[in-house]
Amino acid sequence: ASLMHFRRPDVTVVGERVTVHSVEARQPIGLALHHIPIMVTFAIFPVGGGGDKKATESGDRAGGSSGDAVHIVIDPSRKEASVAQGEISFTVNKHKEICAIHKSGGMPLRPSKILKHANAAIAQAQKLTTQLEKELAREEKEQQARSRRGESVYTNPAAAFVENVSRVAEEKEEGVGDDSLASDGKTNKLDGGDDEEQAAETATKNKAGMGEN
Repeated sequence: ASLMHFRRPDVTVVGERVTVHSVEARQPIGLALHHIPIMVTFAIFPVGGGGDKKATESGDRAGGSSGDAVHIVIDPSRKEASVAQGEISFTVNKHKEICAIHKSGGMPLRPSKILKHANAAIAQAQKLTTQLEKELAREEKEQQARSRRGESVYTNPAAAFVENVSRVAEEKEEGVGDDSLASDGKTNKLDGGDDEEQAAETATKNKAGMGEN
């Protein structure tokens, strides 16, 4: 997505002279991407292993010597991946071309199941690619609208970062940041932080009372 959204400055080369044009002088140029590889990972769980399941193969059995029924989770979270008994990843594009396959060991899968998961990965990649293209087209229309209004279409990420840091520093000096947090009722404490403080305060008072007695 980042590469598809990226725009490089236009460059003119005349002899040995190289001119890098600013985004105000010339419209930046996008990268020529003919294929969009999408990686889809399937985590393998034995039946009865528990956990949330996004996709299930109930009644199916893995190949090899294990012979245990398995559940399959598409694109597992970090917690799901940490307890999975194996993973298999496919890198595919919307043209149904398989760019790479990686099996990180663990529970085995029959060839028929690998083919089934490859088809599921292609369907997932086509869905994600359509979503990416739709969002990029929407962004392109917004940029054209900003350009017609005379607004800046492209921003310098480094300049935007420096500007944001300066703004936050000014807000802290003026006390705006603390007031805004207080008005929103937000806090950086963990859930239950107030209860823990109250419990500690009560324990201290009890110890003080016992000492006086």
